[in-house]
Amino acid sequence: MKILSLRTEKENFIGIIYDESGRILNLTDALPLYQKLKNKIDDFPYIKTVTELFREQLFNIDLFKRVIDFVEKHNLMEYLFVKESVRYNAPVEFPPKFICLGRNYEEHAREFGSPAPVEEPIIFAKSSTAVVGHLETIYIPTDIGRIDHEVELAVVIGKKGKRIKKENAWSYIAGYTIVVDVTARELQRKDIQAQHPWFRSKKFRLFCPYGTMDCDCG
Repeated sequence: MKILSLRTEKENFIGIIYDESGRILNLTDALPLYQKLKNKIDDFPYIKTVTELFREQLFNIDLFKRVIDFVEKHNLMEYLFVKESVRYNAPVEFPPKFICLGRNYEEHAREFGSPAPVEEPIIFAKSSTAVVGHLETIYIPTDIGRIDHEVELAVVIGKKGKRIKKENAWSYIAGYTIVVDVTARELQRKDIQAQHPWFRSKKFRLFCPYGTMDCDCG
């Protein structure tokens, strides 16, 4: 199941890619409609972002599947399909943490003249203000030198946890998405050579575009 955070000129909403033709179901409208008709709940919250689903503890793939089954059974699909033009928000806007792994494959590590980490990962962070949606424009600041971009797999954590056991880790994963990690490479090399953190090379606004979240987590 692929979940999108979308917007029109008027509002934000959550969408689900319904079929291979790319039709999008408006989940923001479908959830309260399902709760009203199926469960007689009139005051179900109108959720417009994936972040709100997490906060309200309503991110539930089984629930979303039940909603789709219900609207199909009652011939409500045409009412809920997105017909207007949309733009992409990041699936999780302004995430509280954006943790990354450095030198996470051997070829990239060789670019820096060092081996890939073996025992302990190299961890760094990107700013939440770097996040931007799929197909949005990245603006490059002036006078910062070479810019690189790398395609990365991102794991979206859907609920809070602490000291999570390995065998329980899957239950905390909401889904996956593809991130483009944009880096001001010359700034990064200067900071590494000076033995400083290289956060500033990663933190620029709009330096982290990503789009669809795939929730078929196995």
